[in-house]
Amino acid sequence: MLPKAERYASLALSYLENAAEELSKGELEKASEYIWGAAAEAIKCVLAARKGIIVTRHAELRKYARELARETGDPDIFRAFREAESLHSNFYEAVLEKEDLLAHFE
Repeated sequence: MLPKAERYASLALSYLENAAEELSKGELEKASEYIWGAAAEAIKCVLAARKGIIVTRHAELRKYARELARETGDPDIFRAFREAESLHSNFYEAVLEKEDLLAHFE
């Protein structure tokens, strides 16, 4: 795996651990942002490893998440990305309850 891809993978795992910790403390907005970060870093990891593409903008990330879903024939990739985007919004809006957030985390 390319060094950049390894870094993205490491960040994704770290963010998931942080999300679990924040969830256990009831810090829902922070947990939301960590879950979003984990999803974003996971997509970036796949793009770097498979295509050598480094993504730096949210709009590009969305475009490539959709493209990866098409290429792999796995619509769950883009569905999960959209769910993670909603968690990114929750960081700012704080509209999700803990049960909602737990459903996304699983």
